[in-house]
Amino acid sequence: MGRFLMGFCIPLLLIFILVLGIWLCDVLGFLQMNKLALEAVSVLPGLENVVKEVELGKKRSQMLQEMENDLRARENLLKKAEAKLAEEREEFEIQKLQWEKLHLKEASGKTSKSSKEASAAEAEIKQYLALIGGMKPAKAAEVIEKLPVETSLAILKEFRASQATKIMENLSADYVVALTEKRLNP
Repeated sequence: MGRFLMGFCIPLLLIFILVLGIWLCDVLGFLQMNKLALEAVSVLPGLENVVKEVELGKKRSQMLQEMENDLRARENLLKKAEAKLAEEREEFEIQKLQWEKLHLKEASGKTSKSSKEASAAEAEIKQYLALIGGMKPAKAAEVIEKLPVETSLAILKEFRASQATKIMENLSADYVVALTEKRLNP
């Protein structure tokens, strides 16, 4: 029985020593076990390109990792830019509010003056139009015909339709044509 046990243990011991030696060579860098295993597998039929595919997979993984790192760096830059933009937006809003407060105070003083001036100017225009409208149509036509077409159109718009018709009846045909063209093709 001793011989049987020795005959069984010696091959196991030799296999163990061989595996331990290969492992030590791999750890120390003398052998590349992964590469040797892939080359051994590539000998089998149908698995000829395993080594190339594994290398391509490694390259692909490396490229994807580099792209992911690049995207993370860009994302960080974008976040910094967004934070800076938000900061600038806040500063702008503050400045805008300060400007509006300042100019609102100034404008409130000027608004009362400008609204009074505007209403006075409007009253003068209405009074002047009433003067022209009160003239005889022939005389009003003479005055209107000497004005530019745009001004004449603005004046005639302010009159009642019957007044404007009477004045236009006394205008020269050429001037009425010019008024019509200007009115239809501004």
